[in-house]
Amino acid sequence: MPTSRSKASPFARYALGLWFLGIAALGFVRFFMKAFADDSFQPTIDVWLWLTGSVVMVIAGVFAIALEARKSRLTR
Repeated sequence: MPTSRSKASPFARYALGLWFLGIAALGFVRFFMKAFADDSFQPTIDVWLWLTGSVVMVIAGVFAIALEARKSRLTR
């Protein structure tokens, strides 16, 4: 039987948002690895795409966590 939303652990409630933030962190690492590959900042178009995708994932993660926090606050 599934547990109710208020009884689930915070990790379970915010899993999607945390997953998005983890993907964003990996994207930022990849951005810095590619941008500073030659010990100087030389970005190419794919580097900027990594950065843009990471920023979008941060926004999606924060939005998912905020939405879930609002839902859990309203059900109490």
